[in-house]
Amino acid sequence: MKQATLEELKALAIRLHKAQKPWHFHILTPGCALNNGDDCVFVVEDIAAGEVYGYHSAQPEKGLGQELLPLLHGKKVLDNHQSAGTHEPNAIVQKMIARARMLNKQNKPWHHHVLFPQCAFNKHPGQWTLILEDVEGHERFESPSTEEPIADLQFIEPLFYARKT
Repeated sequence: MKQATLEELKALAIRLHKAQKPWHFHILTPGCALNNGDDCVFVVEDIAAGEVYGYHSAQPEKGLGQELLPLLHGKKVLDNHQSAGTHEPNAIVQKMIARARMLNKQNKPWHHHVLFPQCAFNKHPGQWTLILEDVEGHERFESPSTEEPIADLQFIEPLFYARKT
């Protein structure tokens, strides 16, 4: 992983988005299955170039994540689940939503990932993988799919950005 500043990561993400090149980002926290360090890491993957860039910090960079999220999945992804229409999440995603709500109420840490089909971290290559990790409960839920899970994200993303921890 190449080191970069937050400003460099933001500029890279915007440049790749404008050029319609494949990219995505991750917010990795200590204890995350994708993070082998003790600090938080904001990661941008330039899929076309096969490059992974990271910025290490003491706190998760949720602000930049919330800013870049609509570039990846569209503006509706931060809308609440009512805008998802009649979408009914599968059983695993329903468990994720229930756990996220419970952990938010208890002010306990959790996080999630959307692994793109070409993501360096994805154990299901060629599929989208939605993951929720309950940090203290040491539980991990995975839901691979052939389609981008936009409607599922309309349940998960608002819960993630509303959490206090």
